[in-house]
Amino acid sequence: MEGDRIDHILTCAIVDVAHIVTTHALAEGDLPMAHESAEVAHHAAPYDEITNLDLVAVASAEGHEDLAEQLLNERIYNRSDDDLGPVELPPRTQDMTSQRSQNGAHPGGNRRVRAPRKG
Repeated sequence: MEGDRIDHILTCAIVDVAHIVTTHALAEGDLPMAHESAEVAHHAAPYDEITNLDLVAVASAEGHEDLAEQLLNERIYNRSDDDLGPVELPPRTQDMTSQRSQNGAHPGGNRRVRAPRKG
């Protein structure tokens, strides 16, 4: 098909498959597999929200709550896609981060928000 970018299609496929593997591995308690698949997805798409949320979930499952909170603050809550300040979280991300706080992790209220850049 003219105009299709195979590199974009393959990146999406890597992220989708790795997310399924990470989710399954976390459910089964296979932390090494979850860690590896989350890292593979993150290398393929480092700014993708799903890959970053998977890294947060893996860090939390491995007992690294401070790292999980740092990743949330830096890559999710304070993400800026256009240098105008943090973006509003999509509903799916809000659901996932609220589930995290309900499961005993650090509450989302600890998030730091940068002031928008003036430009």
